[in-house]
Amino acid sequence: MNGLAVGENPPPPIGQTDVGVAARTSDGGATRVPVGPLNGFRNSVAWIPGLTNTAVAVGHTGSDVTDDGGDSWTQFDSRLLLGVAARPRMHVGLSAKAASQPN
Repeated sequence: MNGLAVGENPPPPIGQTDVGVAARTSDGGATRVPVGPLNGFRNSVAWIPGLTNTAVAVGHTGSDVTDDGGDSWTQFDSRLLLGVAARPRMHVGLSAKAASQPN
């Protein structure tokens, strides 16, 4: 199983989010290979169904997209987003900080 992971442990303090870490796995997480770099700290990532090697990562200082499995990332937004999800036949869903908004 292929996967991507973003973030760092522990997350950086708010305001110190200029470093982004990403890793890729092809064996379900048993081993990971560093990829990237990202354009800032990102805390969520999702593969885009139907688009080979394409994923979106989001975080405190913006969002990045990759179309080469994570080797390179391009920032396309600078808003604070805390989560991302993607399903077949559905647009990518981005989750902003406003947790109190109705669904």
